[in-house]
Amino acid sequence: NLVFIQFNRDSNGTLDPLPAKHVDTGMGFERISAVLEGHDSCYDTDIFSPIFAGIRKVTGAREYGGSLEDRTDIAYRVIADHIRTLSFALTDGAVPSNEGRGYVLRRILRRAVRHGRQTLGVHEPFLHRLVPTVVDAMGQAFPELKKDPKEVMDLIKAEEKAFGRTIDRGIALFEDLAGRGGKAVSGRDAFELYTTHGFPLDLTQVMAKERGLTVDVAGFESEMLRHAELSRDHGRGGEARESLIAIVQKQNPPATQFTGYGQTATTADTFCLIYRLLGDHYEPAPEATVGDHAAMVLGRTPFYAEAGGQVGDVGFIENDAGGIFEVQDTIKVGEVIFHLGKVGGGKWTTCATHHQTRKLTLHVDGDRRSRIMKNHTATHMLNRALRDLVNPHADQRGSLVDDQKTRFDFSNPSGLSPEQIDQVEQQVNADITADMRIDDAIIEQEQARKINGLRAVFGEKYPPKVRVISIGAPLDEVLCEVGNEQWRRYSIEFCGGTHLKRTSNAEGFAIVAEEAVAKGIRRITALTGASAHQARAQGEMLLARAGALQQSVPDDLAEAATELTTALSRTQVPALLGARIRQQLAEIQKILKKRQKDAGKKATNLVVDTARRIAEQEQGKIIVAAIDGADGNTLRDAMDIIRKKKPHAALLLGATDGKKVAFIAAVPKDLITQGLKAGDWIRQ
Repeated sequence: NLVFIQFNRDSNGTLDPLPAKHVDTGMGFERISAVLEGHDSCYDTDIFSPIFAGIRKVTGAREYGGSLEDRTDIAYRVIADHIRTLSFALTDGAVPSNEGRGYVLRRILRRAVRHGRQTLGVHEPFLHRLVPTVVDAMGQAFPELKKDPKEVMDLIKAEEKAFGRTIDRGIALFEDLAGRGGKAVSGRDAFELYTTHGFPLDLTQVMAKERGLTVDVAGFESEMLRHAELSRDHGRGGEARESLIAIVQKQNPPATQFTGYGQTATTADTFCLIYRLLGDHYEPAPEATVGDHAAMVLGRTPFYAEAGGQVGDVGFIENDAGGIFEVQDTIKVGEVIFHLGKVGGGKWTTCATHHQTRKLTLHVDGDRRSRIMKNHTATHMLNRALRDLVNPHADQRGSLVDDQKTRFDFSNPSGLSPEQIDQVEQQVNADITADMRIDDAIIEQEQARKINGLRAVFGEKYPPKVRVISIGAPLDEVLCEVGNEQWRRYSIEFCGGTHLKRTSNAEGFAIVAEEAVAKGIRRITALTGASAHQARAQGEMLLARAGALQQSVPDDLAEAATELTTALSRTQVPALLGARIRQQLAEIQKILKKRQKDAGKKATNLVVDTARRIAEQEQGKIIVAAIDGADGNTLRDAMDIIRKKKPHAALLLGATDGKKVAFIAAVPKDLITQGLKAGDWIRQ
């Protein structure tokens, strides 16, 4: 059951050769240690004994006994295993969190803390105090552990404290559940242990198994799905959004006037309607106080509501009594804009009628809006470049524009070539450099559709009057001569989003990914502004490092190549630069292979020469010799050479490269009868 470790598959599906290749046999260091020390369990070896000693010192528990059934011994093993994992992972840059690898770390940390608390009786944070023990035990082999153990300790301690605030109540709840006499923990109860007390499902399953119970996993997953839907309700969808639709349909609040195309802050006298979030739906409320989640409807607002792929604005609203409402998202239902968020300070009261007003000051997060505008305008320029350079029939099939990036989906039968990516990127940057003006206007849809080259989203329904964005072509001239062929050279699109006034404000553009999302649908992810420049600078730096490695070919080339590969995987760089860096790494791999082959050949020749010399010079029936430069394989070759010359001699050969030691021995039959045993020599 061998595993051949050779490639890394990136997000595009490309297989990149790893700097070092391995065969995983499953016979790891711990198992070999157990065999050499004569133990049946890896936990009985010298690898774990220092960590067990550390656990005993920190917790005051009795000595580890090695039992597979004893709960204290199980706690020892769980804590030792998990503190090693945490020490290595946190040193490597991971952090506990609620998703991905971070959630794995949080789960195992809480499992270890639970064993310390419930089994070993430790009610104070203790796990972080074991980090120095791991560093002492393994720091020589893994010196990176010594880099900043205090930071690792601080991260673990913070997690312990956070979990410690709820773990006792969670354990008490579980004991109550287990004592009710049933055979299973319900999905609802497992979910409450997770959401209220921080017990991941697998921890609840472990505790249930200890008590001879099962857990309703399907029920738990059903509760999680419902919870996810409710979480989305605070923002964009689910049952809560359905309740906002119902509010608009039944109560018919007045339309909201959007004033945010030209401003991100304003003071206005406007009506204010408040809808508090109660469970999974919003309801009209006379007031909202600190901590309440709510949706707020105003007569006018500079907050852009999520639409057309552009995310909604965030920011805050102040009333004249000092109240603060933190806007976490903005959505639109029909012509009504809802500001979703929570009350951060003061008190808010709803207007009795739509004719009453409140004096409010509205602040959109201007820096975030600016980054969104750069990405949105760049999306339009990208759309035109794809039409001009890749496929004149490409249709937009979706987009996401936020403050971090633009993500654009379009129809195309195949992926873009490196040359096409380069051409598209260059054209968008040329448009930015050209400092073209950007016009917008509300136009009758029927008239707008006559504009030669106008772009609209495939399948989208538009109102009778539409907003048109034109980059580089003055709209007054366009509308005077809608059929002019020259308009096809410009980006002219239906769009209700917020945009820059000049293309130069985008500052720069870089494509960082091009990939498939479905058959015939491609996706481009790109950056603008400072993010684009930073990605390019980082890419150029990594490319220079790769080139320098090829030129200088240092002794630690393999290690340097591994570091460069890791850096590339963690850094967002332009797609073309990333491809060039990977190509350079592939060339470095060829150099490493040749170096390894040459070194192996040289070492083999040296071993052969040494073996021949020993066979010619040594006399007698017992020959003991060192073979310089040999390893396990070439030592066997040396043995074969000497045995051919000295078939009646007993042989013991040894070799070391400074890190590893190899021995081989052979005794002819006539000397075995005299008591000479090769196996005894090797063991000794």
